[in-house]
Amino acid sequence: MQNRLGIDMGGATLYAAAPGCGLVLKDPAVVALDRDTGRIVAAGAAAEQKLNMPDRRFSLSRPFTEGLTKSPEVLRTVLRTCLVTAGGGNDTDLILSVPCDIGDSEEELIGEIAEELGAASCHLVYAPLAALAGTFLRLPAGCLIVDIGATHTNVMLLCRGRIYYMKTVDVGGQTFDRAIAEYFQKYRKISISLRTAEQIKMKVGSVWAGSMGKSMEVRGRDHAGREVKAKVTSAELYDSLERPLSMILEAIFVAVTKIPSEFVSTVFETGIQLSGGGSLLDGLEQMVVGVTGVSAARVDNPVGCVALGLAEMFDILPENIPSAFRNVSEIYIKHAGGTGLGDTNE
Repeated sequence: MQNRLGIDMGGATLYAAAPGCGLVLKDPAVVALDRDTGRIVAAGAAAEQKLNMPDRRFSLSRPFTEGLTKSPEVLRTVLRTCLVTAGGGNDTDLILSVPCDIGDSEEELIGEIAEELGAASCHLVYAPLAALAGTFLRLPAGCLIVDIGATHTNVMLLCRGRIYYMKTVDVGGQTFDRAIAEYFQKYRKISISLRTAEQIKMKVGSVWAGSMGKSMEVRGRDHAGREVKAKVTSAELYDSLERPLSMILEAIFVAVTKIPSEFVSTVFETGIQLSGGGSLLDGLEQMVVGVTGVSAARVDNPVGCVALGLAEMFDILPENIPSAFRNVSEIYIKHAGGTGLGDTNE
């Protein structure tokens, strides 16, 4: 049984890692609801299996799309399923990732739910900071980290152990999926599922004009419900993907303007680090460089680095941190060689 778990509370998938074990869980962050009663009947992979049942009694919901604490009961169900599936149980110490814009009351609610489920302790860390911990052996002297999840993008500027800027943008990988689906509906008069849109994004989607030569065949349905086939190219999708990307690029650009003058060379040397599943979008690195003038690179394990970083933190954070210190981002920075939280105002 795992007695210490780091859990990446991503919008589409929950990843869990244990110290010395690496990733121990990848589970969909979804719940199945009874269509008649609205009751939660399953979570995770078991929830997705409910959709394959012939009676169509169940609907699928992605509870974290509108925030971690939108529905406490759903959060409780998802976290309980995650703990059981990952091999956690009573007296498990947890560190969970959270977005940069989370409030104190939300942090406390998440911690209380985890402890209600039997966790010995539950502490929280900003997602981009966890991504750094899962990427570097020690925190860089200066770094701009951009974690693009399924539903949100978190941007953090870290210089000499101080967080100088952080921002959460309500744009993520699923935003690009919806943009592709809307393109087909509006311009091709074809309805496609978000899963199909995601496949299109991964195979031919690009936000860089230099890689527009890809194409693929797509299956969807016309207005009469008939199955149809269509060919789509990277060039066709460029405009629809560029619109949501502009919000991410704006947040990154603002972060670059917040770099203190004495740390400009340090941050430029490290470059902008891109993590999260959304960072896999073709051409993203080139667009970031083009807009900011700063080098950008995708981290080695963009999807798993947050969970892996959370697991690494157990050996750096002091033991027996009081539960009153729910968010331990500042404490981690201090013990990882930094000094704490700086000016994070825009």
